[in-house]
Amino acid sequence: MRELENDARRNDGGRLQWFVLRWNDGARRFYESLGAAALDEWLLMDLDFEAKDARQSLGQTPHRTAARTRARSPSGPRRELRIDVPCFDAP
Repeated sequence: MRELENDARRNDGGRLQWFVLRWNDGARRFYESLGAAALDEWLLMDLDFEAKDARQSLGQTPHRTAARTRARSPSGPRRELRIDVPCFDAP
């Protein structure tokens, strides 16, 4: 995690974000010990293509919603660096 943080800082990143399963208390405690905090105000959104296609084949149409957010940093705009790390279920 330190190397990821260092890499983000070198690339003018302002934060790291990742996913943790709600029931994985050990991982949550570990990340909190590093100074991370859960972002309860955000929702993970998922677009499942097969489910979307099935709804459309039944004549159901999705609701259209548009949202735009802007995040500003006191030191100016920051670039976003996204690193996707594979997740595995606990044994």
